[in-house]
Amino acid sequence: MGKSITTPDREKITRHVLAELSAGIPISRTLGEDREQWLCCERTFWNWYYEADAEDPDGLVQKVARARHCGIEAKMDMAMRVAETPMIGEIKVDKVVNIGGVAMPFTEVRHEDMLGHRKLVVDTIHKQAQMLKPKTYGARLDVTSGGERIQRDAGEVEKFSRLAALMAEKREQGLLPAPEED
Repeated sequence: MGKSITTPDREKITRHVLAELSAGIPISRTLGEDREQWLCCERTFWNWYYEADAEDPDGLVQKVARARHCGIEAKMDMAMRVAETPMIGEIKVDKVVNIGGVAMPFTEVRHEDMLGHRKLVVDTIHKQAQMLKPKTYGARLDVTSGGERIQRDAGEVEKFSRLAALMAEKREQGLLPAPEED
């Protein structure tokens, strides 16, 4: 049977988990197999989470949500550091060279910046931020019309009319092909 966790220990564990979440470290890493001895297992923490009252503004559910949002900001900072800092990796290429009529194998070793790896890390962090905090990091969509037709101003209508007239003139001169019909 597992050890009994006292209320002060539970609060200390919860504060630690929330601090780690705020730093962008997932619960599975904080309370995973290689966790510190004084921490509970991940399953125990999730039991506390599901027992918590979601309506309580200062409850565990709300604290975890706030910590996750802070963690997203921390991860975005990390993405910027990854993008700015070269990561030198080793590239090994096996080759064969002809020396005096004898094929000799050798390994060419180069040290280069791992641009592809850095891009993958940054893109993964951005995608996670878009999913977890779409209002801040999601795609920008203009949904201001409420489904109604957006009226163009007079200057815009005049520009489109002039453009249509110029295109018709160029078609008559044979400089533009006739429009395709559906």
